[in-house]
Amino acid sequence: MKMEEVAAAVQRLEEDNTTLNTRLEDARAQFLELQTRGEATGRENVALLDRLAAAEKRANAAEEKVVVEKQRATVAQENAVGETQRAKIAEEETVVEEPRATVAKETAVGVQQYRAKDNAALGARVAEP
Repeated sequence: MKMEEVAAAVQRLEEDNTTLNTRLEDARAQFLELQTRGEATGRENVALLDRLAAAEKRANAAEEKVVVEKQRATVAQENAVGETQRAKIAEEETVVEEPRATVAKETAVGVQQYRAKDNAALGARVAEP
């Protein structure tokens, strides 16, 4: 090889080396940028996960409130049924008490009539000489 060929080859190698060093620096810069973005994205992901967890807690609390309200509604409905049954029982008791009251009145009238007859008979015996 001639000196000029060697010099040209060295020149090409130096140019290739410069190009490769430039590419390496560009790749490093890109890597650093991506790393920075990745860190930012990681922080954003953590923030999003925190927000998601808070939203899940709120949803669970709301769901529990719905369950409690359904239970309250069920209890209120059962209470209403109980009150309706109590009213029916009271009505039935009234229906039963009315004949008892009638019987009691009739018994009282009968007892008064019997006593009046008994007193009249006793008065008649006393009046006899």
